Amino acid sequence: MATIMNFLDNQLTLADQIMLNDFNIKNKCIWELSQFKIENKKRHFYPSLFLLSYSLFKRESNVKVISMAAIIQLIYLASEIHKYEGDNPEYPVLVGDYIYAMFFQYLCKYDMIEWLAPLSQTISVMHLGSMERFESNPVKNSILNIISKENAALGEISCFLGANFANAPARAVNSLKEIGYILGLIFGLLDDKRASVSKILNYIEEAEEHISIVSSLSNNKEKITNFQQMINSLKSSILEVNSKVC
Repeated sequence: MATIMNFLDNQLTLADQIMLNDFNIKNKCIWELSQFKIENKKRHFYPSLFLLSYSLFKRESNVKVISMAAIIQLIYLASEIHKYEGDNPEYPVLVGDYIYAMFFQYLCKYDMIEWLAPLSQTISVMHLGSMERFESNPVKNSILNIISKENAALGEISCFLGANFANAPARAVNSLKEIGYILGLIFGLLDDKRASVSKILNYIEEAEEHISIVSSLSNNKEKITNFQQMINSLKSSILEVNSKVC
């Protein structure tokens, strides 16, 4: 387990360093620009999905893998920054737009332009969900539908890209996409704090079913435990939230 966690921590640290080196406006680093703080655990969630999916089928990383982990984190940061109103709501929007522009620059810089279309589509879906959140018809736009766009879509593409970067078999790619979608949905539901415990636990069971499929296809079976660890962490979070409510 220590080896697995060291791999993940090392890759996330390298991805963070890329952003800290490249993003500096008016002597402010990327974390200071948005006017609000996002916990490391949250901003690392989607890059972790990407890296875990990759590590199931490849042992060694490379600059493209690290850069894509950074890109996925940037997409999440930009989407969250765009939602922040604050005292000067125009400023976060500009920062978010800047980050999106830099994500495109990263794709060009590291010769990954072939992933522009699926990533752009994901961003469009995410913002459609955020737009629906602000509409006045809660029946038409259920919270589950909104979160499936805002959060699950990014989870799905994160696992999809990780599997593709590792040249995983098609069946594994499909299962990892499902895992990413479900875990992204759970992540969003927990953040929203309105979902029932039973509903989230049902989603967790679905994710575990797909993990068993991936486990049968991966040569690095011990790394499956990382996904299970992430699921256990989500499960603990919902039980903790529920205990506080009760």
